[in-house]
Amino acid sequence: MGKPGWLASFILWTALTAIPASAETPAAETWTPTSRNAQTVTGKVVVAAGQITFQNGTSMQISRPSQMLFRPKAKARKVMADLYRLTAAADQVLENGSKLCGSRTATYMIVWKSEKLGPADIDPRTMAVFSGPRFDPGSPDECARYVYDAGR
Repeated sequence: MGKPGWLASFILWTALTAIPASAETPAAETWTPTSRNAQTVTGKVVVAAGQITFQNGTSMQISRPSQMLFRPKAKARKVMADLYRLTAAADQVLENGSKLCGSRTATYMIVWKSEKLGPADIDPRTMAVFSGPRFDPGSPDECARYVYDAGR
């Protein structure tokens, strides 16, 4: 039947090496829109593991982020950004009858901590939305940009 201490040791080892669920999942962030575009299209946004929820209650499933260097403007320095793939159809209606990517279906989002534009900014975020895999500033795949403050 085996040694009785083996099972107790295995259970203790399992308990000590288990990763708590809170360490795996980052806390949800609530972003307040600061750009006119974000105020009229998305409203307040909650970004949590696996989904983004907009002010009108519409949610979209997103992949786990992968990090990439992204150039937000032509000839600007690159910034570290999070790349998300929208895993389900991302053309739901948001605020004021608008859609995240206008008349196209959004497939990717790139989010980065943008520079503070004024003293009221606490923790600014910019979200660029793309309808395809070309992530160059001004590419035909880029369909919208939204600016938020994650610190309010």
